[in-house]
Amino acid sequence: TTLQFVPAKDQKDAIVFEPTDKHCFSYLGRVGGHQPVYLSPDCSEPEITHELMHVLGYVHEQSRPERDKYVKINWDRIEDDRADQFDFVPDALVAPIRERPFDYRSVMLYRPTAFAKTPGEATMESVTDQPIDPVQTGLSDEDIKRIQLMYPGR
Repeated sequence: TTLQFVPAKDQKDAIVFEPTDKHCFSYLGRVGGHQPVYLSPDCSEPEITHELMHVLGYVHEQSRPERDKYVKINWDRIEDDRADQFDFVPDALVAPIRERPFDYRSVMLYRPTAFAKTPGEATMESVTDQPIDPVQTGLSDEDIKRIQLMYPGR
């Protein structure tokens, strides 16, 4: 993409990686100041990339208002305290991906067994012939297109 992350010097606004014992998480979109991205020791490349996409303003693919055309959420299989990760988001937050196709490879789509009460059990299933297969390295082709649309080069 045309985006570049550079080491912070004296900038008023910057992304700051902070350790945590919980899990990987960050705020959605630019909040201003030194914006934390919280990383636990278990965070791997796809989770870190996912959190940086949140910082850029992107929501979970499975939270799109029209997601039921593409995936089925198995609510009864999701850990109770993580069910909100599958909720729809307000339409205003979908602006960066509205008009873009659902992306079964997006780094913003959870794996099919994410937050399962029983390890390995599917919390999300495709309702089309496309498998749920989020990238494990880098970004999907559609993720790149979305970034280029929202952050065009100069």
